[in-house]
Amino acid sequence: MGHVIGFISAKTVYLSGRLEGKVHCSALEILEGGCFMGDLITGALTIEQGGRFIGQSMDQGNTPVLEHETKLEQLELKTDKR
Repeated sequence: MGHVIGFISAKTVYLSGRLEGKVHCSALEILEGGCFMGDLITGALTIEQGGRFIGQSMDQGNTPVLEHETKLEQLELKTDKR
């Protein structure tokens, strides 16, 4: 699984790895085995059984986000090599 540290702004985020930082999106789906740690601004949050959310969330309201999807399992900015 990938490990991302940073800021992500996207329409929809699917998280199957680990993400630490800030996310601004219309929808965040934390899949089984996914872990989010940080600050979230979103309109919809889904956490599958086995997913984890550690942090704080705020409602997106009318704040616009980018018009594309980011699949985090394909975006590996940092990978743990243990």
